[in-house]
Amino acid sequence: MNAGRFVALVALFALLPVAASAQYPVRDGTVANLEPYTFAAADFGFDPSSVTYSRDIAPILQRSCESCHRAGGGAPMSLTTYGEVRRWSQRIKERTAIRDRMGAMPPFFVEPGVGIQHFKNDPSLSDNELALIQAWADNGAPEGDRMDLPEPLEWPADRGWALGEPDLVVSSAVMTMPAVGPDRWGDIGLVPTGLGEDRWVKSVEIREINDIPTDAEVSTVGGRYIFHHMTYSSGILNEEGTGLVGGSSQGWPIHEVGRNADEFADGLGMLLPANSALSLRASHLHSTGWRETTGRLEFGFTFHPEGYEPRYRRSGGSGGDGINIDVRPGIGGQEFHSYRVLAQHTMITAFEPHLHAPGVRMCLEAIWGINRFTLNCVGYDHNWVKQYLYEEDHAPLLPKGTILHTIGFVDTTPENRNLADSRNWAGGGRRSVSNMFIDLGQSVRLTEEQFQAEMARRRALMKDRNVYDIGCPLCWAPEFLTVTEEDDQGGAERGGHSLPQPFCLYWPPPAPARRTRSGGSIRCGGKSSRPLTRAGGRTTMGRSPCSSATSIRTGSRSSTSRSGSVTTSRSPSRRCSTTSSTMPSTRLKQIKASRRICIPGAIRSSSHSRCRPTSGTRSGSGRSSRPARSAAPMGSYPLTTASIPK
Repeated sequence: MNAGRFVALVALFALLPVAASAQYPVRDGTVANLEPYTFAAADFGFDPSSVTYSRDIAPILQRSCESCHRAGGGAPMSLTTYGEVRRWSQRIKERTAIRDRMGAMPPFFVEPGVGIQHFKNDPSLSDNELALIQAWADNGAPEGDRMDLPEPLEWPADRGWALGEPDLVVSSAVMTMPAVGPDRWGDIGLVPTGLGEDRWVKSVEIREINDIPTDAEVSTVGGRYIFHHMTYSSGILNEEGTGLVGGSSQGWPIHEVGRNADEFADGLGMLLPANSALSLRASHLHSTGWRETTGRLEFGFTFHPEGYEPRYRRSGGSGGDGINIDVRPGIGGQEFHSYRVLAQHTMITAFEPHLHAPGVRMCLEAIWGINRFTLNCVGYDHNWVKQYLYEEDHAPLLPKGTILHTIGFVDTTPENRNLADSRNWAGGGRRSVSNMFIDLGQSVRLTEEQFQAEMARRRALMKDRNVYDIGCPLCWAPEFLTVTEEDDQGGAERGGHSLPQPFCLYWPPPAPARRTRSGGSIRCGGKSSRPLTRAGGRTTMGRSPCSSATSIRTGSRSSTSRSGSVTTSRSPSRRCSTTSSTMPSTRLKQIKASRRICIPGAIRSSSHSRCRPTSGTRSGSGRSSRPARSAAPMGSYPLTTASIPK
């Protein structure tokens, strides 16, 4: 190949990623960056002039728009017939092309191509659907053959329930707000549930019922509702019926205008006890700006079957900072950062960005060792506060020690129409003119067994190792291999494979102690510790009674295990911590014979596949130049086991 042809090929390959990603505009934390997502029909293999409402557009509107854009649905216009839709064709094209920023329709602001893209009840439009809408609007919005229309959907006369009719409906007190007036904050009382037995809740949906005519043309969300949000809890009602029994109260996910319903993940639920009540302790109501309005909230609970017991323990969101906020006036792209270290294995079931009027965007990262995984970036519109419920097979599954990094973006320039006045400084606070920076999402805490079982289930869903689950950083991680009590010959007789010597593991006691072999375990100061074992498809390590920790030196890293986890830190040298002659007669059985892995304190020889001891160790002498122990430095992170690479 001559030099000119080589340069041309390099240039071509350099351009390929750019061409593949050019359809997605680069997003930042400013309102001004509203570049639309535009697509050419040719990229999807259809003739733009052939797109019709009846065959192509009506199914899209039914799936993603009609739940609101219908009679009684709450939207300012109905989009259920061709006559209703055609006059809005250009507006539909513009609003759907915004896609993931304030003002986008449908209001589901996940940025495509970034992180996880699998959510429950996701109404967002695909690239192909956006291309169809844009081609249809640009070619005169033709109706097409009415025989191609899908069957019309049947909708309730009122707003209805997005998740279907609930098992229990509890109504708040009726509230009235004037056409124009100050906001109202505060407690609006207790509401008994009437339950005679404890029930685990599968989902809860909250809707506002008010006297605003369903066919009224209202240009803003705030002009149709009086409840901005409600923070509430539940508990057992006391004998007097005046409050909740001490210690029985639990908080529920917040209700906010435009927010979607809460569905708890499989194996999870929230308890609504017998003789319970809802405490509506923190409400925020406002005027509509055009008419006096009377309304109430309805809480719709759907229960798990009787006798159900959840497998997981519920936890909160990823973090944030609602106090140390400094929002400067007239500046776009301001960022806020928060970090949280997971103390337990965690599965995130919902991501719910919560900012206030200046809010534009929020991202969630998982930092695992030197790796940073962007789980999601979503736009934010304070008129449509949304939560994003992960599908069970795609929920972030993170080991303890993962650092969750939350980034919020705000814009206080005049282009942000949600601001009352872009010239004002603002700090943290509950009012919309103040600011918040919180992830109100949901997560569950997992035991080691639950974490391993969930990782195994996720791996089984992946075709091969070319399929990567960004929400599961350890799913394809190397595994600490099986430890067996048999010697090499016994393992070979069963078709097993053992790693070459030296096998450099040690369990250091807190003080020097004589170490001897005793029946497959290490005897420290007269007490036997448990050896490495394999259970449930993973390797576990028994804790030594001689030490509060179990240490492993693996190549260039020093590892310390506490309560089932292993913390690793960089080591300045590659040294065996002990020799094979001081270890019990245990061997590792490799899952795949052709893949030989050097184990603690050994490196692979370049001339053959066996491991050889490094300098500083006298093999066979029963002694080692053991390095001094030191505490793990800042930046260390826990490890847990996963499957062995094939």
